[in-house]
Amino acid sequence: MHRTAWDFPFSQSIMSAAKIPSLVEFLNASPTQYHSTDAIRNTLLNNGFVWLDEREEWQLVPGGKYFVMRNDSSLLAIRLAEKAPLSGARMAVSHTDSPAFKLRFKDAEVQNGMLRIPVEIYGGASNPTWLDRPLKVAGRICLRDGMGNLQIRKICGSAPQAVIPNPPIHFVDLNGGHRFNQQTQLAACLPYPTLQEFVDTLVPEGFPQQKAEELQAELFLADSEGAVIIGDKTPFIQSTHLDNLTSCYGILKALCAPQKPLRTVVGGFFDLEEVGLNFQSAGSNFLWSTLSRVAAALGETSPQALPRMLADSLCLSIDVAHAFHPNFPELFDKPMAAAVGHGPALKFHANQAYATTFIGAALLREIARDAEIPLQDFLPRSDGHCGSTIGRIVAGALGIQTVDIGVAIWAMHSIRETCAVADVDYLSALVEKYYFQGVTESFQPS
Repeated sequence: MHRTAWDFPFSQSIMSAAKIPSLVEFLNASPTQYHSTDAIRNTLLNNGFVWLDEREEWQLVPGGKYFVMRNDSSLLAIRLAEKAPLSGARMAVSHTDSPAFKLRFKDAEVQNGMLRIPVEIYGGASNPTWLDRPLKVAGRICLRDGMGNLQIRKICGSAPQAVIPNPPIHFVDLNGGHRFNQQTQLAACLPYPTLQEFVDTLVPEGFPQQKAEELQAELFLADSEGAVIIGDKTPFIQSTHLDNLTSCYGILKALCAPQKPLRTVVGGFFDLEEVGLNFQSAGSNFLWSTLSRVAAALGETSPQALPRMLADSLCLSIDVAHAFHPNFPELFDKPMAAAVGHGPALKFHANQAYATTFIGAALLREIARDAEIPLQDFLPRSDGHCGSTIGRIVAGALGIQTVDIGVAIWAMHSIRETCAVADVDYLSALVEKYYFQGVTESFQPS
């Protein structure tokens, strides 16, 4: 397949050559949404999936395994049944992005012989957790090669390169609720005497030097400490980006299971959940367009084919849940709080922050019960708040029964989040059962 200079080479991943990486390997290979999508793509390729290009005509066969990407940060994977490949689908969707500090690269300045680069907050980050930590720089840059052609490369520092230092508590009441000014007080400090010397560290081997003032870059600060396991008998895992890479990992493992699907299986990994809409987000035409093209490539000419399939489909919107916090019990409605280590949380919300429908919840409970996988409920306090997910976006765009679930984590949107290892295993097993078990008849209210 012909590819242009704008197509991205496989990144030099720290993942092992195993067909499915471990959770720790996957997390450590994913400092940005571009890297996590890279890790998903490489895993799918290692498991026999065929990479489709949106710019080309698709040739698909029943029983085939395929995926398509947009903007190097969103990906859709599809497994077709050998019989009735356009039967009602089992979909599971998640997001690849996380709250982050994006470098305002053009605002860089040198102060006292040290490089200072202000940041822009991407999504709803827990800002204080980013201070006084060893940070590396990751993202993608646009380079000119020796022939003058433009190429895009993903990059990630191998060692810490920056820090955002706190002021001394003697000068600022940090324990009294100090609010940091995002423009002036959260800039990254880097031990480089000039911007050019920092840029030189970003350019991959084999490319000529790039002028700092001309470099086009999307660069983020990233936690330089890898994922760690805490404890042994019922261990926690602590890492950056558990929101929402735990969900991506659960879907990815299930997609690569050896079973043959009895109906269409779809895995969605979307960028921009934390901030809004664009051409690669869950609210774009990416999912609808892909499913429409699958139908056409399989010879379906009726305009009713896809709407009929969606009417008989179910979607899991998989995003992390707020775990009950033993130090802040007053923030939760305990009977409807999700505990760490007790299985995925089924999420409800009367005002539709979560998209769980009555019918969808009943179907998923049956699947979990058959597989003996624990499933708990989460509902925020009536006088409290919660996040939202892409579930309602996909449900509204496709007209599909949807259920919101996710692993319960502590410190959501912190640079270091925590959950139970067992819950990620439970999630993977639940999605696999949902994808591949014998067909559960859908039902409609009488």
